[in-house]
Amino acid sequence: MTQSFLATLPSPETPAKIITLTSAPAYEIFPNFSAYGISKLAVFELMTYIAVENPNVVAVAVHPGIVQTDMTLPMFEPFAHDTVELVGGLAVWLASWEESRHFLSGRYVSANWSVEDIVARRDEILEKELLKMNLTARLGAAQFEK
Repeated sequence: MTQSFLATLPSPETPAKIITLTSAPAYEIFPNFSAYGISKLAVFELMTYIAVENPNVVAVAVHPGIVQTDMTLPMFEPFAHDTVELVGGLAVWLASWEESRHFLSGRYVSANWSVEDIVARRDEILEKELLKMNLTARLGAAQFEK
C-alpha cells in the first residue's frame, strides 16, 4: 500500500505523511511472539527507509498503546488502559503540517508518551539518534572514532 501511495504523488518533491501502526514487540522480546514481533519490526524499519529514501515524506511508526479490544490477549488485559481516542489524537497531531513534528520522521512514537515531552527533547532525539533501531556499542574500529 505504501509503495502504491508513493507512486501516486504528483512529483518526488510533493510533501506527504505516512503514519503506520507498529507495537512494542518491534523492539522488545515477548516469548512466542516472534512472527508478530518481526512483522512489527519490519513496519518500524520500513518507516525509517521511507523517510531516508523520500525526503519529502514524513514517515512515523506509531505504537497505539494497549487498548482493550476483542484481540487483546489475557496477559495484556491488566495493562489495557489506553484508548482509541489517544492513538487517534496522536495520529492527528502527527498529520498536521507543522514542521516542528517532522523530526520524528523515520522514528517510533508511542501513543502514551507526552507529545510536549517529545518536542521538548527534539535536539536530544536528533543528536543521539533516539527512537530508531540502532546498535549503540562502539566496538572494532568504531571505538577509536570521535
